[in-house]
Amino acid sequence: MHQWATPVVAAAAALVRQYFIEGFYPTGVSEPADGLQPSGALVKAVMLNGADNMEGFTEVGLPIEPAPSCRQGYGRLNLARALHLQAEVASPAAMQVYDQVGIETGQKIEYCLHVASATQLRATLAWYDRPSLLSAATNLVNDLDLILLGSGDIPLQLGNLELEADRLNTVERLDRHLDPGLYALRVEAHRVPIGSQEFALVITGDFKVSQSGPGVDCFVPPLHLHYRQHPLLHHAPYLQTHLSLPHPHAVPIPMPPLLFPPRPAPRPPPEPTALPSRRP
Repeated sequence: MHQWATPVVAAAAALVRQYFIEGFYPTGVSEPADGLQPSGALVKAVMLNGADNMEGFTEVGLPIEPAPSCRQGYGRLNLARALHLQAEVASPAAMQVYDQVGIETGQKIEYCLHVASATQLRATLAWYDRPSLLSAATNLVNDLDLILLGSGDIPLQLGNLELEADRLNTVERLDRHLDPGLYALRVEAHRVPIGSQEFALVITGDFKVSQSGPGVDCFVPPLHLHYRQHPLLHHAPYLQTHLSLPHPHAVPIPMPPLLFPPRPAPRPPPEPTALPSRRP
């Protein structure tokens, strides 16, 4: 069986690469202007993200564990589920990829997902690790985590369906049914000893990404500050703030009232009067 699996997976990887080079992403139809060169990590993440769970039994007659597991890996390859194609009914409704994104130790990158209707969300994180020492107890050097968060920054699921963060693998996958609402998908660098680590991330389902990047908190609107002058006190600008809310109209803080009335304009000096001339 394994002798056939290797060429099938190699051919699938070539098709995934062709999908990106010929510009099928993100519309699902070929647009040469959208073509890009995917990294190996992105090709790997796409294939693993679309894999199906396999059914069967262990050597003692028990059902095998759901993917990912040591018996079936991440499942059976299924490109129809992995790639967004307009002509393919089984393809995901939406697909968002991020490639060659760098991250350093302690850094967090969030992707804000708006789900309008119930959907099955899948996300796969993949990266190429540095070589470890031969004497290392754990071979994972650069350790990244994938976390799905709900309202209030509450963790809903960790990568690879673990109860604790995965400290062994260079791939982490999430698979969860989501109700309508706002969610955050976070990539966190638990340990990157040297420099930064590049990663690839694939997200599929029915969703829209509103914002993403380092320092983004999906559940806290960003605060913008700017100065504005009071119309009656041109020499004393005060600080006005507003919150960037999800709707397009910002809500300004009302202008503070004047504590003291403005000073009246000074009166002009009186015109000088002519003095009577004196005879010597």
